[in-house]
Amino acid sequence: MTSDVTYAIHVDCDPLWIYEREYGIELEGHDAIYNQALPDFIRLCANFGIRATFFMVGQELETTACSRFCQLALSRGHTIGNHSYTHTVKFAALTDEERDHEIRLTHARLIALGAVPRGYRSPGYVYSPGIHGTLRELDYRYDSSILPGPASLMMSAYLGVIGKSRKSFGVRRNLFASRRITNLGGSLACVPIAVMPFLRMPVHTTFAYQFGARYLDVGLSLLARSRGHHVLLFHAIDLLKQPADSRSAVIPLRKSFDERHQLVSRMLSLAAPKSRLTEELLA
Repeated sequence: MTSDVTYAIHVDCDPLWIYEREYGIELEGHDAIYNQALPDFIRLCANFGIRATFFMVGQELETTACSRFCQLALSRGHTIGNHSYTHTVKFAALTDEERDHEIRLTHARLIALGAVPRGYRSPGYVYSPGIHGTLRELDYRYDSSILPGPASLMMSAYLGVIGKSRKSFGVRRNLFASRRITNLGGSLACVPIAVMPFLRMPVHTTFAYQFGARYLDVGLSLLARSRGHHVLLFHAIDLLKQPADSRSAVIPLRKSFDERHQLVSRMLSLAAPKSRLTEELLA
């Protein structure tokens, strides 16, 4: 690793009903996201001395399970980010006013829990310059909605192939977006999700499940030699204890819990020596 490399651990805490809505399936154990999967993330982070940012869907903050997890995360030194209020599959089609409303609702609920959110990520990697005024007003430090490269296009095509094309992705802006942190005016920055240099493919768990260990090894090796602050993106479902189903439309659930746990542990262990909260980097 070069001395100018840092890693941030971001976890999108998408509840299971989001996958049900996007893929037209039924899943069991909804509360296990907050009672088992995310607490397991906290235990792994503690093992490696890592603090993470957990991005929460606002309407879930109304549930006891979610609010209890947030209190646990805050008590262990982690931070909480804003992941919109409804996580609608048509987030890209919302007006700026509707997106503003989603951000403000979630922000208010996070503040009520004692969190001080400084980071935002939209559903579907939809980058919306029209909401940056809102983020600055609420004293956010970064928008991490950009996933540079062709991955958004690939995910959109995948949902179309399996017949679940309702979800919208931020395709156009992501395709040629910068991999680097850029200033958005004032104290607000764009912090993209980590992708490989040159290849511009994501270094996050879903793609590693799909393309295998070699894909992950190449991605992590390239990032370790590339200067910058690299956001490693995980999802709560990564550590959900459910048996593997090779036919599942939800790519992480094709792998066993042990396989997913090993992959997450490996990524965290490699990032740990250079791990830093994005919130502190941009303070």
